[in-house]
Amino acid sequence: MTTPNPLAKTKGAGTTFWMYTGNGDAFANPLSDTDWLRLAMVKDLQPGEMTADAEDGWRAPFSRP
Repeated sequence: MTTPNPLAKTKGAGTTFWMYTGNGDAFANPLSDTDWLRLAMVKDLQPGEMTADAEDGWRAPFSRP
């Protein structure tokens, strides 16, 4: 799988959801994955709905065990 360009605009299936978990400016270094969690990848988009596959092993950072 090729490495996606985080600065290129992406629309539709293949788009990923990320959550910033660090402190400070999230976009200070846009090419670094440090302090970011990849949450899911969009599988399908339809008007008004969307399906996504969660990343394996992902757990909400503030969830209780």
